[in-house]
Amino acid sequence: MDIFTVYFLIWQVTFLIAEWELQSLPLISFTSYRRWLRMLPAFMAYFFLSDFTNGVDLSPDID
Repeated sequence: MDIFTVYFLIWQVTFLIAEWELQSLPLISFTSYRRWLRMLPAFMAYFFLSDFTNGVDLSPDID
């Protein structure tokens, strides 16, 4: 991803948050956004572990 795409995505999220705070957008979309934010860490952890562990067993060895 190039820097312009990152800048555009950050600008879009900032714009949406500002619109929600000014109550220009419906509350239902803000509620969905908050739900998405709560689920995001779980998705990030899943993708991080699946991408960077390369099939390595991360469970502890209990002997």
